[in-house]
Amino acid sequence: MDRRGFLTAGAALAVAAAGGWAGCATGSPGARGALTLAGGEPGGTFIKLARLLGRALEEQERFDETTVVFTDGTVENLDLLAAGRVDVAPALADAAAGRTGLVAIAKVYQTLLHCLVAADSPVRTLSDLVGATVSVGPPRSGTAATAARLLQLVGAVPTDGVTRWLEQDPGDGAISLAGGTVDAMFWWGGEPAPEIESLSTVAGFRALDLGGYLPAANAVAMDVYQPARLPGSFYGQADVATLGTSCFLLCRPDLADRVVREVTATVIGPASALVPQPAGGIQYFVPATLADTAPLRLHPAAAAVHRDGYG
Repeated sequence: MDRRGFLTAGAALAVAAAGGWAGCATGSPGARGALTLAGGEPGGTFIKLARLLGRALEEQERFDETTVVFTDGTVENLDLLAAGRVDVAPALADAAAGRTGLVAIAKVYQTLLHCLVAADSPVRTLSDLVGATVSVGPPRSGTAATAARLLQLVGAVPTDGVTRWLEQDPGDGAISLAGGTVDAMFWWGGEPAPEIESLSTVAGFRALDLGGYLPAANAVAMDVYQPARLPGSFYGQADVATLGTSCFLLCRPDLADRVVREVTATVIGPASALVPQPAGGIQYFVPATLADTAPLRLHPAAAAVHRDGYG
């Protein structure tokens, strides 16, 4: 894929400052070894998180070299873990639930689902999206997986011959929604991203109430969704019910205990240096919930570090 590449953590941060990306990193890892982390889309939360974690692991001299991989997001990250091509990856809980061979290092944050329509749209429920054009998120992303799950619940699927799904990142989805070329868009996050906020201010967006879909969604996703609310200040409307889910930091189940201990010790330590900016109102690495990775089990070495760190 032309948007994916590999970077060492130090190179990744330099590239981020320059607004670009690089090809495969090279180097000879020393005694402390090397680690490969999956990230996400350029400019997104996952790639920022992976870069920051990689830099922290190198600065704390836990690894000689860390490599960060651009991906489309959660689903691709899970595939890369399963194939043994990366060691550690962030992923949304709803896409990870039901997959075998996954273990967690920590819970990273809780996030909110936004399903947006034009402020003056007649669409009031997901059922109204039958026959509509919907921006569901990038291919192989957690957003696309969630959108597909919810739209399938109401029969708003491309196989009906009239509904269209477009695979777009949130920025492009917001542009399409503002321009009227899609009827709705999905994205996971906290406060609206700057590009979404600016387009909503000009064109007017409204979030759909998704609270009524919580039981059905949990029935097919191992209860990984929690009731949540989008504040009315986000889109100039009353508070609206939505779904929340967790982002976990996952690893290969066969990853060496020593490696898992080093990564876990870093994420349960002072976390301010690991928080992507802008944080969007999301709380990262909350001590009380770091070990809360249900329905996924913690890697045994990670569980031991959590016990030692917080009892």
